[in-house]
Amino acid sequence: MIKPYSNDGCNSPSSLTEWLCRYRCKPEAQLSRYEGSHLLDRVTVPLPVEHGKTPEIAFGEAVWQCTTCVDRAPDREGALDLEVRFKLIAGEAAQCNVGVAFCFEDWSTDNYVLIPAAVYNGNRFESRSMPYPPMLKEPTDIGPDVPPIITDVPRLNLHEGPSRIQLLTGDGATPAVGFCAPGSKRGFWMLTDQRTRLGDSGITVEESADRKRATLSIAAPGVRRDVKYTMCTTQTPCDDRGADFSAGDEVTIRLRLVFFDGSTVQSLFDRFVAVRKDRSGPTRLKHELPFSTAMAMVEDRFNRSGFNWIEEYGFYTYRNPTHYFGTGWAGGMIHTYPLLMEGGALSRERVLKTFAFFFDKLPTPSGLFLGNHDGEKSVSRLSRLDHAKTWVFIRRNCDALYFILKQFMLLEKQDPKVRIPDLWRIGARNCADALVRIWKRNGQFGQIVDYHTDDVRVGGSTGGALAPGVLALASRYFEDETFLEVAKASGRYYHEQFVKKGISMGGPGEALQCPDSESAFHVLESFVVLYEVTGDREWVVRAKEMAHQCATWCVSYDFEFPADAPFAQLGMRTTGTVWANAQNKHSAPGICTLSGDALFRLYRATGDMFYLELLRDIAHNLPQYLSRSDRPIPIQNDPDRLSPPGWINERVNMSDWEGKDHIGRIFDGTCWCEASLMLTYAEIPGLYVQPDTGLVFAMDHIDAEGIERTEEHLIVRVSNPTAFEATVKVFSEHADERACPLGPNALSDCPRVILAPGQSRELRFPIRK
Repeated sequence: MIKPYSNDGCNSPSSLTEWLCRYRCKPEAQLSRYEGSHLLDRVTVPLPVEHGKTPEIAFGEAVWQCTTCVDRAPDREGALDLEVRFKLIAGEAAQCNVGVAFCFEDWSTDNYVLIPAAVYNGNRFESRSMPYPPMLKEPTDIGPDVPPIITDVPRLNLHEGPSRIQLLTGDGATPAVGFCAPGSKRGFWMLTDQRTRLGDSGITVEESADRKRATLSIAAPGVRRDVKYTMCTTQTPCDDRGADFSAGDEVTIRLRLVFFDGSTVQSLFDRFVAVRKDRSGPTRLKHELPFSTAMAMVEDRFNRSGFNWIEEYGFYTYRNPTHYFGTGWAGGMIHTYPLLMEGGALSRERVLKTFAFFFDKLPTPSGLFLGNHDGEKSVSRLSRLDHAKTWVFIRRNCDALYFILKQFMLLEKQDPKVRIPDLWRIGARNCADALVRIWKRNGQFGQIVDYHTDDVRVGGSTGGALAPGVLALASRYFEDETFLEVAKASGRYYHEQFVKKGISMGGPGEALQCPDSESAFHVLESFVVLYEVTGDREWVVRAKEMAHQCATWCVSYDFEFPADAPFAQLGMRTTGTVWANAQNKHSAPGICTLSGDALFRLYRATGDMFYLELLRDIAHNLPQYLSRSDRPIPIQNDPDRLSPPGWINERVNMSDWEGKDHIGRIFDGTCWCEASLMLTYAEIPGLYVQPDTGLVFAMDHIDAEGIERTEEHLIVRVSNPTAFEATVKVFSEHADERACPLGPNALSDCPRVILAPGQSRELRFPIRK
């Protein structure tokens, strides 16, 4: 039944009917029967939305009762909470599921469909079926102006034929589906819970053959018909199964429905930021491992014999067990930055040796850097292909140069008398010059370029999205305005061609142009750097838009893992993990490969607490995925094997894309996540305080609260509830100081507070008059 209440506003008892009429939408209740995952039969009836309506539905030899409850969503304009309870009142039903569907008329393929971290613009792009790792080979697929091409991932069909996306709730960062229809200026979000008592629910988007009608549905339990997605293919036979019901059994599907003005694609992301935790509630923090201790554990692992230090050639590798140097994505010349800033004498010595190796072996005559090197030769996957021997991912070069410049600045800050070797400085300058040439020659950076000719070979993506930030930083370091002009022009290009369209793609080197989080956060990083270098607020506006898009890649709730999975037994929390891309359907600890401090800098530019809270979600939960001697993480399918101390695996599997037995489990190996963890300690304040406003915000694994505030000072009590010593970086400023950009290396010399396990201290912050 509909809960009665008296107000006549937009959430009055008749509002659901009013909204549905306005959107030309028909709500339906669905009952489906399967053999395995094959649909045998389905009955669809209008969903009762009027007071007192509780219809009985005959399906096969069973009789069901469907009860609907609608209530206004508190403090959320245009939002309604809908509960639909299905109860079997007679007979039995084997291998069935129940669902709630919303059928939208006046549909258009121009509508932008979004499932967070899974589907962007319906994933309606050209697609190629190829094994992992995919690489474009056909001449017609290669070129700067070829439209984006993705692998065979769940998507709405760009061409004729069936057009259906079928996922489980664990396939995305938030169990939700939304769309905006710019033509009719309508937007819609539907959020649900991860699971019911029957397990994870299903999310389906299906278009009619003429694409003039679309149905968005939530079903319990989730059953993907006939096939499901596994790596690079949507054609894997599906092992889902319906539930068996007996008389008296019932299941309730709970939804939050959000209706809003959807005149732009950005409005869909903006509305999502407001509602993303409406079903799951606020983040629940679990203090376990301070940033400083986690950093020390990873540093120790990097320097232990047989792990990340390759003595023969003198460089740090970014992962185990692969003993070669990988430029940029996902670690080379990145992990050296936190080791240089926060590491000990041995780490510093080896960082400098890595620099010497890098600038001796990796530069090409054009100025661009090779992708991978084993100490003797290039071992790039691209170089193994006959047509791609001189190709390189532009992202690798942008990653490396960005952190190289920050490390040059850090070395000079640590010791003003230091002299950067000419070979290093020239090598960095040559790479920046190459980026300028590529832009001027192609009008874009593309995803893959030929380092002999400066031609973009694979274009049409945000794969080079860090380039504007790199060149803005280079303009400051080399004192050359040419770099800044290209940085601004390319930043505007990315905003116009991609941000406005809600697309970020081409960041990973093994997912073609599937939408991804890595390039999304690179766009954000570039916009923030452009603001800090130029002081122009236009970049703040663009950064805010991009940050809202980035938020769709960040898990907004704590996924419930299977009880027998190590992640369940260790109490792992998924909030703040960051989804990889639409092809590699796993979340991961941290951003590949950034700390996310652009969110902190964006907060300082705007005062919007959302950016601090999103950053805390990402940073705070990252250390729990570090394997420790006191809490090792078991290896997939081998409970007797344990991940060594100081290892982090990238898999936070909420999806069964690698098989149901991979959910909540890891494989044997490390990766870029250690760089992200070390960057977290290097670049993100463990405690942020504004004495004049009384704001106290802890991101590290500590408790902090203001206990006394006078005209002269603010006293903050900080406590370390963990079993480890915590060295906490403390960043304090008055509210008006937020207007002054920080620039690189801002936290390298900020104050630190040491807290023993269980210790509390009181910190006094003066208030400026």
